[in-house]
Amino acid sequence: MEEQYINLSPEEMENPMLVLEQLFDACSISEYQQEIWELLKASMSKKAWNYLQSPGMVPQLVQSLLRGMECCRLLLAHFEEAYGVLEIALPANGSAEELELTRQAVIYRDWVLNSFYGRVQWLSAREVHYPMNAVKAFFAYATFDGWKEKLKDLAEHALDTMSIADALEDGATMDWVAPLNKMMEAGWLLFMEAHPEKRVALTQQQYTETLAVFDESAIISRRLYDAFHGLIKTIPTRRLNRHLRKLCIGYLQGNPDAFPLDF
Repeated sequence: MEEQYINLSPEEMENPMLVLEQLFDACSISEYQQEIWELLKASMSKKAWNYLQSPGMVPQLVQSLLRGMECCRLLLAHFEEAYGVLEIALPANGSAEELELTRQAVIYRDWVLNSFYGRVQWLSAREVHYPMNAVKAFFAYATFDGWKEKLKDLAEHALDTMSIADALEDGATMDWVAPLNKMMEAGWLLFMEAHPEKRVALTQQQYTETLAVFDESAIISRRLYDAFHGLIKTIPTRRLNRHLRKLCIGYLQGNPDAFPLDF
């Protein structure tokens, strides 16, 4: 197993938190989110250079992602050695369970954003409380070696004029942005847990508000409720993409008095 951790030093193998400390001292989580998005856009474009402030950021970013991935895998291995194999639910695409998870993500999105001043954007509320769930899901999406191959493909096509969408047959390249961001955000939360002095403290009022939003008995926030009302009143449902249609279905299922739209 140790041969697979080619981006970690023996000292970092002993203490994986050293990797997270180096990664997040070098760049903020917000910078990693932006760079991952730029990398994905560059790999998809046939004019890659237009999307990159500096081509030299590609190998540096990929190296950081590889180090973060190896660190998170090592932390997951230590966690499962101590507490047993972590079991997470992976609902089928389009299932009722997936719709419910999507609905919960919408309800608690404000809480997630407010809790970390917008730094955490991809994790669900449950994954915020249990970052290892996000790490486990990351390696359930693809194997350790599979992610290494994906990052290699992204780096290669971000620096040439051939789109990765033309080179690969699965067509799921843009789906990689969510698990990559979730993996880095989970690593950042684990780093914050180990270094609470680096986290910006919430005021007592903000803390009380976040608890109220996360309360499962609380209603959906008024701002989100009004915005969603405006959406389903003004846009024909057949003009919505698949993900928005699923959000609308979840909204209607949770609101019996909602508009009687035919989905």
